[in-house]
Amino acid sequence: MLNAKERRAKYYQEHKERSRELRRQWNINNPEKYKASFIETPEKKRQRRIYTIKKKYDLAYKEWEGLWYSQDGRCAICDKFIKYPKDICVDHNHKTGKIRGLLCKECNLGIGCFFDKPELTKLATEYLKS
Repeated sequence: MLNAKERRAKYYQEHKERSRELRRQWNINNPEKYKASFIETPEKKRQRRIYTIKKKYDLAYKEWEGLWYSQDGRCAICDKFIKYPKDICVDHNHKTGKIRGLLCKECNLGIGCFFDKPELTKLATEYLKS
């Protein structure tokens, strides 16, 4: 048995041209609403962030918020305060998908450049000490 999302996807695939034409007609008949759908508001940004966190990491917003509060709004590596939610990265194990914590953009980029390999970070530490 198909769930609602699967039924909608199946219907759309079977009636793609009709669905597109109905959407075009709606856009023509509702120009103000159509234009308003492109305006980026703080609430739209927040909703998109919540959706992305859920879809990408299977992490509910309350869980994400709990992580942020448990880390006192700070990066799990460098302890820098992360003021804006857009600057927070969810760090996770790429093989298991398990979430490790929240990082600032710079620390997340650093870990990404080392491909989550601890031996590379050790080599980099030794290099920096020399």
